[in-house]
This record gives sequence, structure tokens and C-alpha cells, in this order.
Amino acid sequence: MSKFKIFGFLFVSYTLLAGCQSTAKKDYSQLLNSNNVALTNSEAIDNSTAIALNSSKPTETKITLKDSVIQFGKYRSNYKLFEFNGIKSAAYSIELRSLCDCLGFSKTVLYPVAYIIDDKGAIINDKPTQLGQGSMGFSYPMNIHGIWSGTFPKTSKYYFLVAADNRDLESAVADVNAQMVSAPYASFSVPMTRDVKGELEIKLVLD
Repeated sequence: MSKFKIFGFLFVSYTLLAGCQSTAKKDYSQLLNSNNVALTNSEAIDNSTAIALNSSKPTETKITLKDSVIQFGKYRSNYKLFEFNGIKSAAYSIELRSLCDCLGFSKTVLYPVAYIIDDKGAIINDKPTQLGQGSMGFSYPMNIHGIWSGTFPKTSKYYFLVAADNRDLESAVADVNAQMVSAPYASFSVPMTRDVKGELEIKLVLD
């Protein structure tokens, strides 16, 4: 490849990346103007309409800037609330995938903070058995994958609260290899960065 083509490729790549930067920090400023903010898990239950989880099929949804807001220490997040019933001593597993918005040159993903609470708002499980970059393939784009599992302490309605970890917005959580159609021989790495919003898939397994 000639030096001219290399320079042209790098210039076009830089221009596209600069024009497709994440808007996460700008979007986050909207949360700071919200007046209805849940300060506790019980308030989070009251402030949001829960989505029923069905163990027979995955639940697909998105966290958006229109969702309810919760305060986590020094940062805020929009959140989604999911509900399901549990029987004392029965086993459960919840699998969460936060999917990359990988269209164009800006690759963003909601890095989740998630936990299970009971009908009173008490935390039942806030320690995932795994949480990190998930495998990608035909079924999924790049994603953040987490699993929460355990046994129910009592027979009750339970909630799975999913929000965004907004402590380090626009920082890279992984790299995506990209290619330009005009130069397929010259792949380059594009960071997948944290965003305030994103697409989710949740699977519930009950024994």
C-alpha cells in the first residue's frame, strides 16, 4: 500500500471517528436535572412500572433517558425494573446481556449495575457470579454479560433492578476490530465505550 493510501485511510478514519463520538456525558447532564429521583430501592419500586420476566422466553428491552432515575452514591442512572415470583429454597439464575450499539464508528454499551431485591426493597443478591465482556457471534453483537444465581430466602415477589454504571462514562470497556470497505486489508481497533443507555436481553431460569 502506498504512503498516500495509508495517509488517506488514516485521515478518513480519524474524521469519521471524530464525527461519531459518544454523547454519553451530554446525555448524563439530563439526569442531573431530574426532580423525581429514587434514593432507596423501595422508592425505585414505587417510581417504576416493573416488566414481568418469563422463564419461557428472554425479555428484550432498552434503558433510555425517559426511564425512571435512581441515585447511587455520587452518580445517577436511568433504570429498568423486572419482576418475578420466587419460592423459598428454590434455585434461580438470571442472565443479562447488555448489547453493543455497534452501528457506525461509535461503539457504545451500557455497563450494567444490577441486583435482585425483594418486595420490600431489601437486597437479595448484588454479587454476580460473572460480569464482563461476553462472547459475540451470529446471535449477539459485542456485549457485557452477567449472571446472578442463588436460592430464594422466602416465597415472595422479587425484582431485578438494572441500571447503568455511570461513574466513568465514555471510557473504553473493550476494543472492536473494524474495517473500511475501501480498504479491507487495513483493519483498525475502535473502542467500545460506556454509555448511559442501551439495549438489554434478560433470561430467567427457575428450578
